[in-house]
Parts: sequence; C-alpha cells; structure tokens
Amino acid sequence: MRAGQSGRADRVRADPASGLLTHAPVPAATIAAQPAQRFGPAQLAGIETGLSAVHARWLGVLPGQLRAGLVLRDPTIDLDATDI
Repeated sequence: MRAGQSGRADRVRADPASGLLTHAPVPAATIAAQPAQRFGPAQLAGIETGLSAVHARWLGVLPGQLRAGLVLRDPTIDLDATDI
C-alpha cells in the first residue's frame, strides 16, 4: 500500500456488501446540522438514552469473548469520513 492510501479497496473486496454502499451520496454537513439545531436538552438526553439501550442490547447478543475484546479497550474515533 502506498502512502496516503486507506486500504479501502481491500476492505471492499473482503466485504461485498460494503461495495454497495460506496456509491451512496454523502450529504453536506449543513443538511444534518439544520434539524439538529431543533433538539433541546430533553431530546438530546432521549437520544443518548436510546443509543445506550441499543448499545447494551447489541453487546448482550455478542459472544463473551468478542464482547470482552470490545469493552476492555479504549475506543477510537475516526473522524475522516472519506472512506465511507
């Protein structure tokens, strides 16, 4: 892999379903930001509560070994959306 390449092609070959998503248009950030400005503290708290319930349920269905590997390490956040 050359410098500056993300390895995206390898991931697409490994996961055929991801190839279907590569042509999805990415909306401008303002499209998401405008409705998000309408959320107040109660709505944001509800969103966080809902997401934590989904996360807990998702972790609950994973086998223990896989779950441990996910929860016993620090998360990483990739803010570079160029390979989505």
